[in-house]
Amino acid sequence: MCPRFSKQAQLKALKQQLVREQSHHEEQAKHHQDVDEIVNPEDLEKFRKQYAEESRRGAPAAQTAFYYAHALIKVESDMPKRDYVYYLAIAHTRIKEYDRALEYINILLSAESDNHQALDLKELIEQRMKRDGLVGLALTFGFGGAAILGVAAAAVMAIKKK
Repeated sequence: MCPRFSKQAQLKALKQQLVREQSHHEEQAKHHQDVDEIVNPEDLEKFRKQYAEESRRGAPAAQTAFYYAHALIKVESDMPKRDYVYYLAIAHTRIKEYDRALEYINILLSAESDNHQALDLKELIEQRMKRDGLVGLALTFGFGGAAILGVAAAAVMAIKKK
């Protein structure tokens, strides 16, 4: 009886392994499709116009910037690589990975030192780094200061009890 159970368990484990492998291959095919997908030129133009219109009125909405950037990387024609690098810098700025954003924008500026759009983005990244750094510093000192005050208050109360 034991050998049969063992064989059934082995068959079940093998079947589970095959299902996992098939799922993995399907997931890989999906990723390959993402890489090879091409955007319709009309859709690209629609996203470009929307992005340009919102940019004229101020900062474009995050969703608009995403759709335009997504369309740009899926376009069939050879888009200038600087656009990819620029949008990577924007993406890393949005998720507050400022060091990585600066790396990308500096790469772009090393090739096009007079690119005003890239220079403006670099300035914005540096401002946000300072702002977020100061906020983090203030929070650190705020919590640290509160802890020191708490310890001092406890010490004073202990002295008064004596």
